[in-house]
Amino acid sequence: MRVMVLHSSPQEMKDAHLPLEQFDQRVAAMNVASVFGDSVICSVRGKAREILELIDTHKADVVFNLCTAPLGRPELMGYVAALLEWLEIRFVGNRSGALQLCGRKRLLNAVFRGAGIPVPMELSLAEPSFPCIVRSDARRASAGLARDSVCEDAAAMARAVARLDAPALIQEFVPGREFSVALWGRGDPEGSAIGEVIFQQGLRLMTHDAKWNPESEDFAHAPAYYDSDIAPELRESVLAVARGAWAAVGARHAAIADVRLDRDGRPRILDLDPSPEFAPGTGISLAVEETGGQWYELVRKLVDWA
Repeated sequence: MRVMVLHSSPQEMKDAHLPLEQFDQRVAAMNVASVFGDSVICSVRGKAREILELIDTHKADVVFNLCTAPLGRPELMGYVAALLEWLEIRFVGNRSGALQLCGRKRLLNAVFRGAGIPVPMELSLAEPSFPCIVRSDARRASAGLARDSVCEDAAAMARAVARLDAPALIQEFVPGREFSVALWGRGDPEGSAIGEVIFQQGLRLMTHDAKWNPESEDFAHAPAYYDSDIAPELRESVLAVARGAWAAVGARHAAIADVRLDRDGRPRILDLDPSPEFAPGTGISLAVEETGGQWYELVRKLVDWA
């Protein structure tokens, strides 16, 4: 089986001033390709004509879609998937609808609420309550989140809103334990792993650095432990929220849900990442390994599920 691994061009990301550590999929692409004897890696700017020419040239049976920022624009993440859907080409990764939906936090939360999945309460600038968290409505994977995104008063909230380069989403700050829930499966989730994030040194949330920058202090102060003490009943309730989020957006193949407990110990969904990292030792691959599996076995399954 011939597999073509597509990933966004790092040059496009550099030109767009995007953080490379978040959107650069070169390592993941190389490792995915290494699993298959007949594979090709293609770094693409993201133009439709360019991708069509590559498909025609390489005659791949399956496309492994790692295009997280076509044309240097994360908000276009679903466009490559939409093109592959239009062409009726088998591909690994979430469908275009799920990818686009997960990039719009306010809309995503509305979908979750409609499906009965608990989310943090949305607040307004005119009638806030504290503490609150200020995040971007249109940025993915913790982009724009920093320590000062948790605000204790109106002045701090105003500063956090002004710092963003996109519309702000203001929510209540959910203060309890936080979990990273990895899910994978052809349609319904067939596998799962729960890592508990242990915040240290005053860190209160998963900032962008904590999630994506291994050289940062925040990253060191937000380790995730997959062998933490999670009571069976709590584990099931956390999994239920994550699986509900998966179903609500029509996810497939792989996703990671961020779930946090409120003051009463009830889980709420914070975010759903429909394009998790596939490089060994990170993201969905790390979760699989922590449950006793091998990352390359997951890669093979994903291609079979495409």
